[in-house]
Amino acid sequence: MAKKIVGYNVYHAPEGSDRSYYGRAATITAARKLAATGRSLDASLWDTARAAGHCDGLSAPEGEEADEPAAWFGSDDCAVPVYGD
Repeated sequence: MAKKIVGYNVYHAPEGSDRSYYGRAATITAARKLAATGRSLDASLWDTARAAGHCDGLSAPEGEEADEPAAWFGSDDCAVPVYGD
């Protein structure tokens, strides 16, 4: 059975740098709005956020992701599909 997209993990992913995570959005439109907030969690804090439940109110990415983004917003922000049953 094919897995369906259950949301999009939204990242700030500038070329040559570590990604940071904005959060999860239900749609591409919502992902674009989330990326526009500019508030993201650096990759170095993802394990801390997972252990604590959040880090300064921001969560870490979770879920089974696609290999490639579904959409780019400008040159540095993207939405990656997350799959579920």
